[in-house]
Amino acid sequence: MIVKEKKNCWKVFFLFTLFIYGYCFAQAETDSLDNEKGEHVSPQTAVIRSAVLPGLGQLYNGKIFKAILVFGGEAALAGNAIYYNQQQVQSSSEDEREFYRNIKSQFLWWLFAVHILNVIDAYVDASLTEFDTGPDLSFNSEWKDVFTLISIKLTL
Repeated sequence: MIVKEKKNCWKVFFLFTLFIYGYCFAQAETDSLDNEKGEHVSPQTAVIRSAVLPGLGQLYNGKIFKAILVFGGEAALAGNAIYYNQQQVQSSSEDEREFYRNIKSQFLWWLFAVHILNVIDAYVDASLTEFDTGPDLSFNSEWKDVFTLISIKLTL
């Protein structure tokens, strides 16, 4: 009975993930920002993708290495939390259960923090796609005139 419920839970999660993923692709066609490949990039879509599957927002932004690191890091933290949960269930004494529960809780808090940072990173990367990183970052002549006027007022 428990095995059937777990299978149904995974089916619901899988269908929900597909629904959100399809929604993200539908939204990507109407966005206005461009990334290096000339594809449209939306901060909202990057956030939704990163929230659904760790690293998917980074892939959407074109950051493949970052996506691998995020997915691997979250998978390792989740795996450790699952391992220590199993150790907690199998332990015989109350002290061991408390020990494993504390370690599991630490891994879950780290997983939560890394996931929030993952979502924030996807948003920031998508928002900065239009940011000019060219070599010419100097002031234009209008600003030089303003600084000259300010310096003249200060000298009087």
